[in-house]
Amino acid sequence: MDRQIGNCKIKQNVTVLLLHLQNILLNMVCCSLVNKSCTPGQKDWDKKRSVWAVIKVLAAEITTEDPEFLLKVAVYTRQELNIRITANFLLALAAHLPGSKPHFRRYFCAAVQLPSDWLEVTRIYSTCFSKSLPSCLKKALVDKFKQFTKYQLAKHNTRKHRCKHNKKRTKGEVICQKRLITF
Repeated sequence: MDRQIGNCKIKQNVTVLLLHLQNILLNMVCCSLVNKSCTPGQKDWDKKRSVWAVIKVLAAEITTEDPEFLLKVAVYTRQELNIRITANFLLALAAHLPGSKPHFRRYFCAAVQLPSDWLEVTRIYSTCFSKSLPSCLKKALVDKFKQFTKYQLAKHNTRKHRCKHNKKRTKGEVICQKRLITF
């Protein structure tokens, strides 16, 4: 009997601690809008006192007990708060954390709304966590890409993006581009 009471108290303490950590994470997500000294992937993005480092530590703690919470926060951050960079960072972080990987595909499509978000999640993951993408992220990217309309893809494929990635240009194309710049 005493052992059951002790177990109930431990579970209550864990639940209270988890709720406290979740509240702190939500506060840090909201603070990320104001406290943008650097974006994820830039130099010193993961310093001890940066918003991103705190979010990373909190998310790792919370995901062990509630693996879907981080993904739910990512959806809420993108859809309700409209904080794109933070939502995309949370998605990249969730793809990195082992506990949230099984639930990743379910939430990814709801959190990513634009092709630029789609690209930014992969950029953040590859600069902050690893160069190779995990399979849960790859599968989610494929699922979401199928949902984009031709209009969305064309709208976000700007001249800047086309030129940046088109390395195989002919000599005539380079001359035409230089003329456009000089006029």
